[in-house]
Amino acid sequence: MGSIPHARFEEGLGPAEARSCMNALALATALTAALLATLTGLLGLLAGILLATLISLLATLTTLLATLAGLLRLLARLLVRVLSIGVIHLELLLRFLGAR
Repeated sequence: MGSIPHARFEEGLGPAEARSCMNALALATALTAALLATLTGLLGLLAGILLATLISLLATLTTLLATLAGLLRLLARLLVRVLSIGVIHLELLLRFLGAR
């Protein structure tokens, strides 16, 4: 332990110190790889959940649009019937009034 902090490294490392440094480096690498794998897995899970939610929302929207289209079709058919009945009544009324 000299007055210069890096003086020890200039002398070189012994076998035990070199092994300790290599073990620390291996541990840091393994922990970093595990952390990256965990983060990748979590991001994949989140992306899967979001994709499933999006597909579910699209299916719901499609169902609602189909229901709305069916209701509009039913309303149009009802309107055609009401109008045709109204035209028939108007025609009969005009005939009745024309006969007088």
